[in-house]
Amino acid sequence: MDILEDPVAVLQKYLQINTTDSKNDREACHFWSSIFSHYQVKNQMIHIEDYHNFETHTDQPGEEKILLQNHLDVVPANQENWDFDPFSGHIEGDYLYGRGALDMKSIGVVQAYAMLKLVQENHPRKHLIKFCSLVQEETTSEFGARFYVKHLEKQSYKNLIVLGEGGFGVKLPDIFDGNLFLYESEQKGLLWLSISVHSKGGHGSISGIRKNANPVLRAAKVAEKLSSYRFPIKIEKSVQVFIKHLLATSHNKLIKSLNFLPGFEAFLFRTKFGSTLLNRIITQATGIPDMFRTSLNVTNISTDKVAGIEEKRSLPLFSLRRILGQPPKRKINPITRFGVNVIPSYATITCDIRFNSIYNVESVVEIIQKIIPKDAELRIINSQEFSSSDYRLIHEPIQSELEKFYENAFLISPFLFLASSDNYFFRAQGHQSFGMMPIVVPLDELQRIHGYSILLELSCPVFFAYKHIE
Repeated sequence: MDILEDPVAVLQKYLQINTTDSKNDREACHFWSSIFSHYQVKNQMIHIEDYHNFETHTDQPGEEKILLQNHLDVVPANQENWDFDPFSGHIEGDYLYGRGALDMKSIGVVQAYAMLKLVQENHPRKHLIKFCSLVQEETTSEFGARFYVKHLEKQSYKNLIVLGEGGFGVKLPDIFDGNLFLYESEQKGLLWLSISVHSKGGHGSISGIRKNANPVLRAAKVAEKLSSYRFPIKIEKSVQVFIKHLLATSHNKLIKSLNFLPGFEAFLFRTKFGSTLLNRIITQATGIPDMFRTSLNVTNISTDKVAGIEEKRSLPLFSLRRILGQPPKRKINPITRFGVNVIPSYATITCDIRFNSIYNVESVVEIIQKIIPKDAELRIINSQEFSSSDYRLIHEPIQSELEKFYENAFLISPFLFLASSDNYFFRAQGHQSFGMMPIVVPLDELQRIHGYSILLELSCPVFFAYKHIE
């Protein structure tokens, strides 16, 4: 199967490999190997524990300067909620249906196409490009990006420009006449928490004098307090650049009116009132929430504590169990299974927090501890710090390439990624990492990533800025 002759067929075949939670990763790596081997590009599968990652390589490790990275795993898909088999790669009209079509198998195919196009043309800098496809991005990244950045370090790779997940092209006709291409240069920090509150519990038929003896009610009050907390506004560098571009080009009356404020940039970016006003106008105009402040969402209230979290163990014992085929021992918190007539002795809420650069994990935890009861049990499930890269490294090459593809108006800008991706791990290792999805996606479809019937428009234009990056 030749990716340069029929990339759609290649994507369709890739979608048919069910890589939910990184299963069938070996098959996916063989898929990539067949594509790159067809063009005599050296590649290998990297086996770590029970997982497999894929990469291309040269005869001189560390020679490449640009890394095209993507993840091969996808989130689960309930077939009952889909019009087509989510792993069929069904094509109907101008649409290709499949779990992972947007997140992010299509981008992996685009990256491979771009790299192999340079190989086919014998581009003088083709040897500077490296490609990898990693596992576990949708979960912990433990044997994916967390492992892979260490692997790169051992191979003497330093100061890579990494192009991965996070950006997107979109049409927002209410604010701009053409296409908006937003690439991720900054990423919010991540903090997932579980918070358990306790009581004596009791029989469901007895209400008791003290309502706070019911941990479910206590947990609901804690959830309400957490949800009501308002974090301060912080306009990150990428958001400032994005807004300045909008102020200069948007036809939206509200956005254009900001230009008439005296000293508008200093007022909007440096004063509390101006930032609040800007937050309201930009959020209303773009429909993109939480660009300006830390978000906190309570995602679950349960009488079960968070189950399945493994306690830390030594690597040799962990590896031995895998070799022997034994499931790892888990210390799972007890679960209430007694029925409707039982007031449990504890209840747990989980929170998803994405924080701006004015915080780190420790400072956010301190805020949460001041909100929740003193006897509450707080546990960190997962965390990442705020991360950023210098957008100026890639802005002009992307701008130059877009001008070749679009006669009509377009706007290119760095952007703050509100979710999380493997870019964080590359940045933490000293690389300049950016999120780039060089296709135009309707906003309503973009918002359905991880949801039902994810689809990709086949006729959308693709641009390749990679070959112009030194």
